[in-house]
Amino acid sequence: MSFGARELFFDLGSQTDGLVSSKNLGGTSESFFEGDTYTLRVHLRKKVDSGSEPYHLDTNETLALALSLEDDLRQQEQTVLAYTNTFDSVLDADGDICYETQWELNTEEIITALGTRSSINCVVEMVILDGALGRQYTVQGSARVRRSIVDTQNVNQLGLPSVNIGSFSTVKELCENLVDERIIGLKDGAPVEFDTLFELAEAAMGMQSLRAEVGTYADYIEGKALADSGLTVTALGAIAADGASVTVVI
Repeated sequence: MSFGARELFFDLGSQTDGLVSSKNLGGTSESFFEGDTYTLRVHLRKKVDSGSEPYHLDTNETLALALSLEDDLRQQEQTVLAYTNTFDSVLDADGDICYETQWELNTEEIITALGTRSSINCVVEMVILDGALGRQYTVQGSARVRRSIVDTQNVNQLGLPSVNIGSFSTVKELCENLVDERIIGLKDGAPVEFDTLFELAEAAMGMQSLRAEVGTYADYIEGKALADSGLTVTALGAIAADGASVTVVI
Protein backbone atom coordinates (compact mmCIF):
# COMPACT_ATOMS: atom_id res chain seq x y z
CA MET A 1 0.00 0.00 0.00
CA SER A 2 1.50 3.33 -1.10
CA PHE A 3 -1.00 5.55 0.73
CA GLY A 4 -0.27 7.40 3.96
CA ALA A 5 2.92 9.18 2.90
CA ARG A 6 3.29 12.44 4.82
CA GLU A 7 5.94 15.17 4.97
CA LEU A 8 6.57 16.76 8.38
CA PHE A 9 8.65 19.93 8.54
CA PHE A 10 10.12 21.10 11.84
CA ASP A 11 11.44 24.62 12.35
CA LEU A 12 14.33 24.11 14.78
CA GLY A 13 14.24 27.79 15.73
CA SER A 14 10.62 27.67 16.94
CA GLN A 15 10.38 25.05 19.66
CA THR A 16 6.75 25.53 20.75
CA ASP A 17 5.22 26.00 17.26
CA GLY A 18 7.82 24.08 15.38
CA LEU A 19 5.63 21.86 13.17
CA VAL A 20 5.32 23.86 9.94
CA SER A 21 3.78 23.33 6.51
CA SER A 22 6.82 23.47 4.24
CA LYS A 23 10.44 24.46 3.84
CA ASN A 24 9.22 28.05 3.92
CA LEU A 25 8.62 27.50 7.67
CA GLY A 26 4.99 28.64 7.70
CA GLY A 27 2.75 27.65 10.62
CA THR A 28 0.41 24.67 10.37
CA SER A 29 -1.15 21.73 12.18
CA GLU A 30 -1.43 18.14 11.03
CA SER A 31 -4.42 15.79 11.01
CA PHE A 32 -4.26 12.00 11.33
CA PHE A 33 -6.72 9.12 11.66
CA GLU A 34 -6.70 6.58 14.45
CA GLY A 35 -5.57 3.11 13.39
CA ASP A 36 -3.69 4.28 10.30
CA THR A 37 -0.03 3.70 9.50
CA TYR A 38 1.85 6.59 7.90
CA THR A 39 5.17 6.74 6.14
CA LEU A 40 6.59 9.96 7.52
CA ARG A 41 9.44 11.97 6.12
CA VAL A 42 10.72 14.26 8.86
CA HIS A 43 12.50 17.39 7.64
CA LEU A 44 14.69 19.28 10.10
CA ARG A 45 15.01 22.90 8.95
CA LYS A 46 16.91 25.90 10.27
CA LYS A 47 16.51 29.51 9.16
CA VAL A 48 19.13 31.23 7.02
CA ASP A 49 19.11 34.58 5.18
CA SER A 50 17.83 32.96 1.99
CA GLY A 51 15.04 31.03 3.72
CA SER A 52 15.90 27.71 5.33
CA GLU A 53 18.31 24.82 4.95
CA PRO A 54 18.26 21.20 6.16
CA TYR A 55 19.88 20.21 9.41
CA HIS A 56 21.97 17.04 9.23
CA LEU A 57 22.16 14.84 12.32
CA ASP A 58 25.65 14.17 13.66
CA THR A 59 26.84 10.57 14.01
CA ASN A 60 26.05 10.60 17.74
CA GLU A 61 22.57 12.15 17.30
CA THR A 62 19.29 10.26 16.91
CA LEU A 63 15.64 11.24 16.50
CA ALA A 64 12.56 10.40 18.53
CA LEU A 65 8.98 11.28 17.61
CA ALA A 66 6.15 11.15 20.13
CA LEU A 67 2.46 12.00 20.24
CA SER A 68 0.58 13.04 23.37
CA LEU A 69 -2.75 14.64 24.33
CA GLU A 70 -2.50 18.42 24.55
CA ASP A 71 -4.46 18.33 27.82
CA ASP A 72 -1.93 15.86 29.24
CA LEU A 73 0.77 18.53 29.20
CA ARG A 74 -0.98 20.11 32.18
CA GLN A 75 -0.60 16.87 34.14
CA GLN A 76 2.41 15.68 36.11
CA GLU A 77 2.72 12.65 33.85
CA GLN A 78 1.87 12.30 30.16
CA THR A 79 0.66 9.21 28.33
CA VAL A 80 2.50 8.63 25.05
CA LEU A 81 -0.07 7.83 22.35
CA ALA A 82 2.39 6.95 19.57
CA TYR A 83 6.15 6.77 19.41
CA THR A 84 9.01 5.92 17.10
CA ASN A 85 12.79 6.27 17.25
CA THR A 86 13.74 4.30 14.13
CA PHE A 87 14.59 6.51 11.16
CA ASP A 88 16.37 6.07 7.83
CA SER A 89 18.26 8.91 6.17
CA VAL A 90 16.87 9.61 2.68
CA LEU A 91 16.95 12.41 0.09
CA ASP A 92 13.85 14.31 -0.95
CA ALA A 93 13.01 15.58 -4.45
CA ASP A 94 15.27 18.62 -3.93
CA GLY A 95 18.22 16.49 -2.85
CA ASP A 96 17.88 17.58 0.78
CA ILE A 97 18.40 15.02 3.52
CA CYS A 98 15.38 14.00 5.60
CA TYR A 99 14.51 11.13 7.93
CA GLU A 100 11.92 8.47 7.11
CA THR A 101 9.96 6.33 9.56
CA GLN A 102 6.74 4.34 10.00
CA TRP A 103 4.18 6.11 12.22
CA GLU A 104 1.61 3.66 13.57
CA LEU A 105 -1.53 5.13 15.14
CA ASN A 106 -3.21 1.81 15.90
CA THR A 107 -2.39 1.94 19.59
CA GLU A 108 -4.66 1.15 22.48
CA GLU A 109 -3.59 4.45 24.06
CA ILE A 110 -5.06 6.46 21.15
CA ILE A 111 -8.37 4.58 21.21
CA THR A 112 -8.64 5.09 24.98
CA ALA A 113 -7.83 8.81 24.65
CA LEU A 114 -10.49 9.28 21.96
CA GLY A 115 -13.18 7.63 24.08
CA THR A 116 -16.51 8.91 22.70
CA ARG A 117 -15.00 12.00 21.08
CA SER A 118 -14.79 12.48 17.33
CA SER A 119 -11.24 13.88 17.55
CA ILE A 120 -8.56 14.87 20.03
CA ASN A 121 -6.09 17.75 20.07
CA CYS A 122 -2.53 16.46 20.38
CA VAL A 123 1.04 17.62 20.47
CA VAL A 124 3.67 16.11 18.18
CA GLU A 125 7.09 16.22 19.80
CA MET A 126 10.32 15.76 17.88
CA VAL A 127 13.46 15.27 19.96
CA ILE A 128 17.08 15.29 18.79
CA LEU A 129 19.03 13.14 21.26
CA ASP A 130 22.79 13.51 21.62
CA GLY A 131 23.98 10.14 22.94
CA ALA A 132 27.59 11.26 23.44
CA LEU A 133 26.86 14.31 25.59
CA GLY A 134 23.57 13.17 27.15
CA ARG A 135 21.68 16.20 25.82
CA GLN A 136 18.51 16.76 23.85
CA TYR A 137 16.71 19.41 21.82
CA THR A 138 12.90 19.41 21.67
CA VAL A 139 10.50 20.87 19.10
CA GLN A 140 6.71 20.62 19.41
CA GLY A 141 3.75 21.29 17.14
CA SER A 142 -0.02 20.84 17.06
CA ALA A 143 -1.85 17.87 15.56
CA ARG A 144 -5.35 16.40 15.58
CA VAL A 145 -6.25 12.73 15.59
CA ARG A 146 -9.69 11.93 14.19
CA ARG A 147 -11.79 8.91 15.03
CA SER A 148 -12.43 6.48 12.18
CA ILE A 149 -15.86 5.01 11.41
CA VAL A 150 -14.62 1.49 10.72
CA ASP A 151 -13.24 -0.23 13.82
CA THR A 152 -9.47 0.00 14.11
CA GLN A 153 -7.75 -3.24 13.14
CA ASN A 154 -4.73 -4.90 14.80
CA VAL A 155 -4.74 -2.74 17.91
CA ASN A 156 -1.41 -2.76 19.75
CA GLN A 157 -0.47 -1.60 23.22
CA LEU A 158 2.36 0.88 23.04
CA GLY A 159 3.97 -0.41 26.24
CA LEU A 160 5.93 2.76 27.03
CA PRO A 161 6.13 4.25 30.52
CA SER A 162 3.75 7.16 31.16
CA VAL A 163 6.42 9.84 31.34
CA ASN A 164 7.23 12.84 29.22
CA ILE A 165 9.39 11.36 26.47
CA GLY A 166 11.07 14.76 26.07
CA SER A 167 12.34 14.78 29.64
CA PHE A 168 15.85 13.37 29.36
CA SER A 169 16.48 13.92 33.06
CA THR A 170 13.43 11.79 33.94
CA VAL A 171 14.50 8.91 31.69
CA LYS A 172 18.09 9.20 32.96
CA GLU A 173 16.90 9.04 36.59
CA LEU A 174 14.77 5.95 35.88
CA CYS A 175 17.74 4.18 34.24
CA GLU A 176 20.15 5.12 37.03
CA ASN A 177 17.74 3.89 39.73
CA LEU A 178 17.31 0.58 37.90
CA VAL A 179 21.08 0.10 37.54
CA ASP A 180 21.68 0.97 41.21
CA GLU A 181 19.03 -1.55 42.25
CA ARG A 182 20.66 -4.31 40.17
CA ILE A 183 24.13 -3.52 41.58
CA ILE A 184 22.83 -3.67 45.16
CA GLY A 185 21.23 -7.03 44.40
CA LEU A 186 24.50 -8.29 42.91
CA LYS A 187 26.48 -7.32 46.02
CA ASP A 188 23.87 -9.10 48.19
CA GLY A 189 25.30 -8.07 51.56
CA ALA A 190 28.97 -8.66 50.72
CA PRO A 191 31.40 -6.86 53.09
CA VAL A 192 32.57 -3.53 51.77
CA GLU A 193 36.16 -4.84 51.34
CA PHE A 194 34.98 -7.47 48.83
CA ASP A 195 31.91 -6.00 47.10
CA THR A 196 33.47 -5.07 43.74
CA LEU A 197 34.93 -7.26 41.00
CA PHE A 198 38.29 -5.50 41.38
CA GLU A 199 38.47 -6.27 45.11
CA LEU A 200 37.51 -9.91 44.53
CA ALA A 201 40.14 -10.25 41.80
CA GLU A 202 42.77 -8.60 44.01
CA ALA A 203 41.96 -11.00 46.87
CA ALA A 204 42.18 -13.98 44.49
CA MET A 205 45.58 -12.83 43.23
CA GLY A 206 46.75 -12.48 46.84
CA MET A 207 45.72 -16.06 47.55
CA GLN A 208 47.62 -17.23 44.46
CA SER A 209 50.76 -15.43 45.63
CA LEU A 210 50.45 -16.90 49.13
CA ARG A 211 50.01 -20.37 47.70
CA ALA A 212 53.18 -19.97 45.62
CA GLU A 213 55.13 -18.94 48.74
CA VAL A 214 53.94 -21.49 51.31
CA GLY A 215 52.49 -24.27 49.17
CA THR A 216 49.16 -26.03 49.45
CA TYR A 217 47.65 -27.85 52.42
CA ALA A 218 48.73 -31.14 50.78
CA ASP A 219 52.31 -29.84 50.64
CA TYR A 220 52.07 -29.05 54.35
CA ILE A 221 50.86 -32.59 55.21
CA GLU A 222 53.63 -34.17 53.12
CA GLY A 223 56.31 -32.00 54.73
CA LYS A 224 54.95 -32.71 58.20
CA ALA A 225 55.09 -36.44 57.53
CA LEU A 226 58.74 -36.19 56.51
CA ALA A 227 59.59 -34.15 59.59
CA ASP A 228 57.77 -36.56 61.90
CA SER A 229 59.66 -39.54 60.41
CA GLY A 230 62.88 -38.34 62.01
CA LEU A 231 64.80 -37.63 58.84
CA THR A 232 67.91 -35.55 59.23
CA VAL A 233 68.79 -32.46 57.22
CA THR A 234 71.46 -34.51 55.42
CA ALA A 235 68.92 -37.13 54.39
CA LEU A 236 66.47 -34.51 53.17
CA GLY A 237 69.24 -32.90 51.12
CA ALA A 238 70.02 -36.21 49.51
CA ILE A 239 66.37 -36.69 48.62
CA ALA A 240 66.26 -33.28 46.94
CA ALA A 241 69.58 -33.88 45.15
CA ASP A 242 68.97 -37.21 43.45
CA GLY A 243 65.18 -37.43 43.54
CA ALA A 244 65.35 -40.69 45.47
CA SER A 245 62.12 -42.38 46.35
CA VAL A 246 61.54 -42.46 50.08
CA THR A 247 58.81 -44.30 51.88
CA VAL A 248 57.82 -42.60 55.08
CA VAL A 249 56.31 -44.67 57.86
CA ILE A 250 54.17 -42.60 60.21
